[in-house]
Amino acid sequence: MQLERRYSRDHSWAERRDGALWVGLTAHAIERLGRLTQLQFAAQPGQVLAAGAVFGNLESDKAVIDLYTPVGGRVLAVHEALVRAPERLQEDSYLEGWLLRLEPGEPGEFSGLLDVSAYSLLLKTRSADL
Repeated sequence: MQLERRYSRDHSWAERRDGALWVGLTAHAIERLGRLTQLQFAAQPGQVLAAGAVFGNLESDKAVIDLYTPVGGRVLAVHEALVRAPERLQEDSYLEGWLLRLEPGEPGEFSGLLDVSAYSLLLKTRSADL
């Protein structure tokens, strides 16, 4: 199965999978955060989120960050199992480390995100950012 993943400048990702958009936090961001201690979701299934909306927060031994959705859409699911074990994000931040599953909103939002080459270049030029 070929997955199409795109990235935001704030280190979240969106991926087309099974007719939905799956959203998560990049491995780069998770690595920079250190030991993950708490995950909270503000979004709930059925809620409509605009691109850039805060859908929760993630706490580590270094910082607390807000989680922003890189694309808009109706929330189909939140990954509740990660609330009980946020450290699982450090094992797999992509396939099993998804945070939200969305029914796609505006089609152009996904294509407007960074592809893997552009995201890699961003990491080289802004390596200290999170």
